[in-house]
Amino acid sequence: MPTNSSNYPLQAVTANSQNNVVYLDVNLSYREDTNPLTVANDAAIRVKIINLLYTSIGSRPFEPEFGSIVPTLIFSNINPNSKTAFKMESAIYTAINRWIPEITVTIAGIIVTPIPAQTCYFISINYTIISTGVPSNLSLRYTQ
Repeated sequence: MPTNSSNYPLQAVTANSQNNVVYLDVNLSYREDTNPLTVANDAAIRVKIINLLYTSIGSRPFEPEFGSIVPTLIFSNINPNSKTAFKMESAIYTAINRWIPEITVTIAGIIVTPIPAQTCYFISINYTIISTGVPSNLSLRYTQ
């Protein structure tokens, strides 16, 4: 796969008439009758983060290193006193820093909260889009 100078796979990036960077990706909730096929900028970054966190390392034939260990950790016992939430925070931080160079995120900006009664984890990620300097947040419920 072609790569750019920073050794990352080329991203779907275009420049608009003001020469601002526009990130594009496929809409995960695409429906022919209502939702557009592509999303841009913050929505595209959100799609990339979700795809990254839901992809196990080794599951993509032509990009075997892509993904995170979050899908593996999700099946650990959900216990507020366990270290699984900390391991998930670390895994999310590592994966985002490796695969999504368009954003900056700190380990303190990632919060994983186990919810044993619902057998899930609540994940909150605070990040900043580098090209615009705009801070954003992605919250998701990751279920076993």
